[in-house]
Amino acid sequence: MIKFNTKTNQRSDYLPAASYSLVKQINSRGVYSFCMCPGGVIAPCATKNNEIVTNGWSPSQRNYPTANSGIVIELKVDDFKKYSSFGPLAGVEFQKNIEQKAYKLSNDSQRAPAQKLLDFMNNKLSRNIPKTSYIPGTVFY
Repeated sequence: MIKFNTKTNQRSDYLPAASYSLVKQINSRGVYSFCMCPGGVIAPCATKNNEIVTNGWSPSQRNYPTANSGIVIELKVDDFKKYSSFGPLAGVEFQKNIEQKAYKLSNDSQRAPAQKLLDFMNNKLSRNIPKTSYIPGTVFY
């Protein structure tokens, strides 16, 4: 449980990682929450040009005004069929393709394509994204 008072903006000095878990099976795939970091930020972490990769982290004091977390969707071997010519590295090629598509969706910038979770779940475009800690910014998706 996170102890935070929204009226006084005070929190415990030792704010732990949030203890919650969202888990669901949808169309025989696992969907779950991953790594809630209070006081955290989203950082650009691409290792090559023309790709977007993000990661999240929290400083030891967890004292930034934002938090970050992720929703993970299970992948299956069938998802990599298009990349079978890469043999055991098919998953790596799949990942590279996703990172390059994200770059294209950003209009060839490092702004990350973003979508609200409820819009994603309802197959809707997000028209506005709240301010994030991701410094390059976001583009609606």
